[in-house]
Amino acid sequence: MGDLCDLSLITYVMGEGREPLRHRDTEANFQNCAGAVEGLCASVSLWLSALRAEWRYLVWTSKSPCAMAKIYTKTGDDGTTGLIDGSRVRKSDPRLNGYGTVDELNAAAGLAAVATSAEPARLADVAARLAEVQSDLFTIGSHLATPEDSPYRSSLPPLDETIITRLEMQIDAAETELPILRNFVLPGGTEPSARLHLARTICRRAERLLVEYAMDRQVPAVVLTYLNRLSDWLFVQARLCNHRLGVPDVPWRSR
Repeated sequence: MGDLCDLSLITYVMGEGREPLRHRDTEANFQNCAGAVEGLCASVSLWLSALRAEWRYLVWTSKSPCAMAKIYTKTGDDGTTGLIDGSRVRKSDPRLNGYGTVDELNAAAGLAAVATSAEPARLADVAARLAEVQSDLFTIGSHLATPEDSPYRSSLPPLDETIITRLEMQIDAAETELPILRNFVLPGGTEPSARLHLARTICRRAERLLVEYAMDRQVPAVVLTYLNRLSDWLFVQARLCNHRLGVPDVPWRSR
């Protein structure tokens, strides 16, 4: 930036000094500096956008918003972990149990996505919808990993009711294609269906943990509603996979 404007002018613009400007009468110099500052602001804006997308791979510190880190940092060797705002909590903290289970759910959804992608002719749309769900879960994890009073909350990807509406519309569409459910069914039939049922049970566990966590901590209402609706969505998508692959659901039979 030194090629663009004099350091004394930068100091003046940033409000860090009160020395008389050596180039007070150089309008071009001031314009160059203003342009440099504008460019810096644009770079910071791009950096913040990247930060929102990659929060999981960043380490937040009190001295700077973030710094790129190695996969292993050794800072968790004492049984603590860092939240997005840089504060540290025990790994046994209920907050971690909640968003850690959401992460586990995301991994299970990824397995289901792989299984459905293996049947592109009949399940490509299910795989695409699972990819959307995985993005939703990652966003939910970022919100759960940020303390309620943290200034960084304003930089997180938004969470709103549209993600719930999308699930409901997809459930309704799938049910028009499915035969009427007349009895309880067991997880199984086909691999994609079984993996979706597994994700459903993890989803229910995540919901239970966060409902308990929300008794004395703030959890966005949209998160709890989304997880409740997602378990229904996973059940319906599991049935849809069996139906499209020509395999009946496995009925539960009492003895």
